[in-house]
Amino acid sequence: MCRRRPGWTRWSIWAVLLSAALLVVPAASGEAGPTPVVSWLHTQSIHVRSHAIHDSLHELLAETLQLPRTYEPVQYGDKKYVAVWAGNIALEPCGPYPPGDYLSTDFEAMFYGLTFAFAESAVASAAALDERGIGHAEPTDVVRIEDEDLKAPNVYVGIGYGDDPEGVREPRALLEARKGGPLGLLRVDEIRVGYSDEANLRKWTAFLQPHPRVGERAFRVADGPVLRFVENDVKQVLGITLKVRSVEKAAAFLREQGLLGDVTVDSLELDRDRVHGLQILVGE
Repeated sequence: MCRRRPGWTRWSIWAVLLSAALLVVPAASGEAGPTPVVSWLHTQSIHVRSHAIHDSLHELLAETLQLPRTYEPVQYGDKKYVAVWAGNIALEPCGPYPPGDYLSTDFEAMFYGLTFAFAESAVASAAALDERGIGHAEPTDVVRIEDEDLKAPNVYVGIGYGDDPEGVREPRALLEARKGGPLGLLRVDEIRVGYSDEANLRKWTAFLQPHPRVGERAFRVADGPVLRFVENDVKQVLGITLKVRSVEKAAAFLREQGLLGDVTVDSLELDRDRVHGLQILVGE
């Protein structure tokens, strides 16, 4: 999550109060199931080390790939922010942030924050976290995860939006009207999240339940990307996969733009130098 952004609809006070009474959702069998913590993944933030890198990613996403902005570029202090709609989530370059936020500053850009939407409200999500024994800050208009088995210097996990489709209706319609832009983008298909140990993976599993598993270490939250957990030395988001209408057409466009990196039988990758070290795969 980027720590300050404009233009998103907040839940009204009456909705917060009402939801406090709705903390248990019956399962289809008639038995009480686990209360969802979140309803969908709203934003994948991308931390950058300089204004120049921020501007480069902004130009790539909004101009070259023609992804609609969900809000216009803005700057608060030394930090710059912008977000684009990628079919089912927002991608948000932001920063630069202090070096102490990271294990190492040996990067240009990093997939950093996973910000979800409340299942009902901040109060209800906080209560669902308490049920799971997941530590968090006091709920305000956001709920910041503070559990040591989830948070880490290279990743942020939080809940910061109401379940409001109105906030993305216009950029969604624009992307559809553009037929996914020159890349033919349909959606972000997968986000690969590195986990460092079994305790880390167990907390992620508890956080995401009762959203369905779609693999041994993979979950899908609503219509969002598959969150696939990959064993890794460091807790952090490792990369994303974009789903396109035609890999062949996407490859031709990326080659023309000098953006094509490694190509395999199943997918292709954007050139990492051009995307400042980010791992962005493309497949059908």
